[in-house]
Amino acid sequence: MPPLEPTPTPPTSAGPPPANIGPTTYSSDGGAITVRVTNGLLELVGQNAVAGFTAEVETNDGVRVKVRFESESKTTRIEVRLTNGALIPNIDNGSSDPDDSTPDTGSDSGSGEDADGDRPDDSSNSVTG
Repeated sequence: MPPLEPTPTPPTSAGPPPANIGPTTYSSDGGAITVRVTNGLLELVGQNAVAGFTAEVETNDGVRVKVRFESESKTTRIEVRLTNGALIPNIDNGSSDPDDSTPDTGSDSGSGEDADGDRPDDSSNSVTG
């Protein structure tokens, strides 16, 4: 009689239930947010701006929460992502200009090149002899 091979057992579920995390609070110069994960979804529990700042929720979609805190002279942001079951915070105590939503790229690289990457024509300074 030939040996019997074991019959594969089908999985009983799609995996462990989603983790619950928090609540967890993250702070910036402009304020703080509290988030939690319930049934695998990230949610904003609350935000609290410090005196002189206002808070605006930019994103709250179940996998990412992003809140901007603004004053007359400064903008800060707190972003939290849910990645592989872990909270990944990014706190930007950023710019002193609330209308400046783009980072300073440092257009003057000190390389002697202009904004187009070309070297300026310095023939006016050349000595002919």
